[in-house]
Amino acid sequence: MVVTGKTEGDFVEIIQGIQPGDTVIAEGARSVKDGQPISILKTITHE
Repeated sequence: MVVTGKTEGDFVEIIQGIQPGDTVIAEGARSVKDGQPISILKTITHE
């Protein structure tokens, strides 16, 4: 579970619930079901 902060357009700030190095789904999360296998197509790192 995450806690959201500010929003701007399509961007949402996550203020709690993920740590550096965690992998998150940035697009298409609504169509993913619990336990469904996924393939990572592209990674982006932000610091």
